[in-house]
Amino acid sequence: MSDNVLYCREGDSFHRLPELYNERPDFFKKQALMLVGIYTMENGTMVYSFPKYMKIDLNNVRESDIKQLVTIAKVIEKAPTDDETQYKFDPYQYNTVKKPIDRISLAEIIITDYCQNGLYSEKHSLNGTFSKGKTLWGNTVRKSTPFISEDTPIYDSVRKRAVFEKSESLIVELHKKIVCECYEVVHKLNYTRSVRMPERSNIHGSNLRKYESYILSQLSSVFVQRDIELFKMLAAWCAQSSRNYRTIGCTTNFEDVWEVVNDAVWGNTNKQSNKSTNPVYRLRENSYIGKGDAQPDTIRAISNNGEYHIIIFDSKYYIPRRIEKVTNNNNEECFIIGYPANSDIVKQIAYLREIRSFANSHKTKQAEIQYHNYFLLPACSMFDITTLNSGFFENIGYVTCGEFEGLREILSGWGIAAAEPANNSSEDNRVGVIIVNPEMLYSAFLSGIKISEDDLVSLINSENQKKLQTSKLHDSSPDPILPETQTV
Repeated sequence: MSDNVLYCREGDSFHRLPELYNERPDFFKKQALMLVGIYTMENGTMVYSFPKYMKIDLNNVRESDIKQLVTIAKVIEKAPTDDETQYKFDPYQYNTVKKPIDRISLAEIIITDYCQNGLYSEKHSLNGTFSKGKTLWGNTVRKSTPFISEDTPIYDSVRKRAVFEKSESLIVELHKKIVCECYEVVHKLNYTRSVRMPERSNIHGSNLRKYESYILSQLSSVFVQRDIELFKMLAAWCAQSSRNYRTIGCTTNFEDVWEVVNDAVWGNTNKQSNKSTNPVYRLRENSYIGKGDAQPDTIRAISNNGEYHIIIFDSKYYIPRRIEKVTNNNNEECFIIGYPANSDIVKQIAYLREIRSFANSHKTKQAEIQYHNYFLLPACSMFDITTLNSGFFENIGYVTCGEFEGLREILSGWGIAAAEPANNSSEDNRVGVIIVNPEMLYSAFLSGIKISEDDLVSLINSENQKKLQTSKLHDSSPDPILPETQTV
């Protein structure tokens, strides 16, 4: 760990990170760090917080580890958790598209403009007797008295129009402030080359939201295309600044990001169409609509060679913390700690049954629909990612919900219980377990690629931990690189 860099991992104790805890106690829950991504502290320290599934030696962080975390930071910023998709900043669309702006792309654009055009300068013109400037003969004749030499009028104070830069300008100070903030963003995400920063702005504080309306009001005073676009960029940055720029590329709710990314890559139905309607109470011959809906994380519907499949995915940002072996009555049992609990499994099974019941009651022709249920979990050291042979995902088995042994005893007391426990591992009572290669998942998400139907059919047909590969997901789009620019 260098003086200006702090390496940590999601779940670290606040005792190990006292300065970060003092500055951002909201990054911790029950004294454990919840942060994933890259955060810039007020003293300039760069905090690199790795997700819990990454096996990292914090005393010997490799360049490849940093590169992977930079990718995660881009994913965090691109994956809003409020069902609003971001759009890449376009000055021609600004103030017309009511969606969050991709702040990373906006920061890149502002820095690129600064490298190419320098700091904005606000100019004004004055008429007077200056040494330089455009001569105003009409003004000179009207306001000056010449002396005559050999019948020739000679003016000792020729009036001119000179253009000066304002020494103090709110727009210029805002530009300085925003350039420095944007540089912090692109610098921590390894985008930019060396850039000479402007002198410190006299504007203090990080929330520039109040300046948006002022900048937009000044648009009518500029006519050069670069200035018009710059003003819209600055206004857009101010509009987003209530979301602290230091938190760009980090989150304390990475489980939400995991869900959004998996839904984008695995799903094909609209998120709203996954929701059930509200419950209906029928009480004393009256109907009442209740509150709340049921919504699986992701649904994928495919039709392949006359076969119909509905696949329900539940994205779980869980990793097994440990496996315990317990000997009970000479029987050794293994317990896995940290994977989805029984309540998660029962809920997922209930989703499948309700969706199947709805589909069966609404289909109009004799057609068999096959239903499938899976958890999507990140590959980790316990289920080593190297076992995937560079594949994108692997079906490693399934889980069944727990049995109600007490109910079986009641049935036995009634004399109607089966002699042996029923097989609880039927298709209806189990959820498949898929581990996903996080790096390839993020690459697919950033590139806008979805899992193909062929891969899903292979998944459905897979048995005995058959390994699957998705070769087209190996190609990831290169990191955006700023154009070669002249240092200002």
